[in-house]
Amino acid sequence: MPGNLPDVDFSSWPTPNYVDPEERTWMPAYSITLTVASSIPILIRLFLRSRNEGGGFGLDDLFLVPGWLLNIGFTTVASYASYHNFVTRHVWDTPPLLFEGDALNAWISQILFLLGPGCVKISVLLFYRRIQTGTFNRKWLWCIYGAIWLTIAFTIAFLLALVFNCQPTRAYWKLYDFSWNEEYTCTDTKAINLVAGLISLISDVYAIGLPCFMVQGLKMRRREKISMNAVFLLSLSVVGAGSARTWAFFTFASDSDVTWSGFWVFFYCVLEYNLMLICACAPSLRVFAIRYLHVGGAATMSQEPAAATDDLTSMDPYPQPMHRFRHSDASLFSFPTHRSAEKSRIRVHEHGEDAQLVPSTPTLPKEVYQPDGIRTPKHYEEYVLQVLETSRKSPATSTLTFYGLLVSKR
Repeated sequence: MPGNLPDVDFSSWPTPNYVDPEERTWMPAYSITLTVASSIPILIRLFLRSRNEGGGFGLDDLFLVPGWLLNIGFTTVASYASYHNFVTRHVWDTPPLLFEGDALNAWISQILFLLGPGCVKISVLLFYRRIQTGTFNRKWLWCIYGAIWLTIAFTIAFLLALVFNCQPTRAYWKLYDFSWNEEYTCTDTKAINLVAGLISLISDVYAIGLPCFMVQGLKMRRREKISMNAVFLLSLSVVGAGSARTWAFFTFASDSDVTWSGFWVFFYCVLEYNLMLICACAPSLRVFAIRYLHVGGAATMSQEPAAATDDLTSMDPYPQPMHRFRHSDASLFSFPTHRSAEKSRIRVHEHGEDAQLVPSTPTLPKEVYQPDGIRTPKHYEEYVLQVLETSRKSPATSTLTFYGLLVSKR
C-alpha cells in the first residue's frame, strides 16, 4: 500500500480514544538535543577550516554542510510528526483526518534521510581521499572512489524509487484523503525497503572498515593511531543504530499500528544520523581540544606551528617538526631569542669566542614532512645542504651548525 502501510482490517481495531489516549511526546526534545550535540562539532570543524588549522576547506566540507542542513530538516520533520500526533498515539486513537498528513510526513522524511546521510558518507569518503593524497597508493584510491560512486548510485536509485513508487506521486499520501478519487497505481515496496536497509548497513561498515586498513601503512605517532582507532570504535555506534533502524522499519512495514511503530523509526533514524555527523567531525574535535583547550598536546612548544594543508596532518595539530633548543649539544650552546620575527638563535662557541646571531634554519617544503620528522635520507640530505648554503658566509658557524645537526639526528 502507499505510505509503506500494510493491509489493515479496521474492524479489528479497539474503540478509539481521542480525548485522553496513551501518548509519547518526548520526540521533539530528544531530536533537538541530538541535533544541537551534532551541530557543535560541525561548527568547530568549520571554524578550524576557516583558520586553515587542521586543513583548509575541501570537497569533504562541501558535502558535509548539506548533510548537516538536511539533518536540521529531518529533525524538524520528526518534531512536526510528534507535535501533530502523527507518531505519538496508537493508530486507532489517531483521528482519520490526520492520516494524509502522516503519510506525507513519512514521504518527506524518507527523502531527507536518503539525501542527508548520503552526503555525510560521501564527505567521510572524501576525507579518506585527502589522507591518501600524495601517497600514490592506487589500491586505496580506487577503493575510495568506488565507494563514493556506489554511494551516489545507491542514493539516486532509491530516491527515484521513492518518487516513482506511485503514479501519480501524490497518491502516496492522497490515498488517505477520503475525498480524493483519482486513479493511481502503486508498487509494493517491501522488497525495495529490504534491499535499501541492507545496502545502507553495508555502506556503513565499508566506510568504517576502510580506514582501519588504510592507516596501518601511514607513518604516524602512536598517539595519533590510538586517536584514529578510537574514532573508528565510536563509528561502530553508527552501525548499531543503523541495524536498529532497519529492524524498526521492518516492524513498521508489517505492523498495523503504524503510528506507534513509526515512532521508533524516527527514534533510530535521528540517532543514526546525528552519530554519523559527530563521527565525521571527530578528528577536528581533537585538533580543537589541543590548540584551544590545551588538552592532550605538548605542554610547551618552541616554535609557532604551521597550518596544515591536508587531513593527514590534520590528525596532528602541530604537523611541522618542532625545533627544540637543547643545552646538551656537543659543540655549542643554544638559546632561543624572540627579538626577531624569524625566531633566530644565538650560538656561543664553547671556547669563549664572540656570540653570533644565526638566522633560523631553513625548512623543507611541507609535503616532505611526517609528524615525526623528515621522511627519507634524501630529504635529510637536501635539508643539510640548505643549512650549509644559508651559513656559507660564516665558516665557523657553518661547521658548528652542521656538527650540531648530525648530533641531533643521532
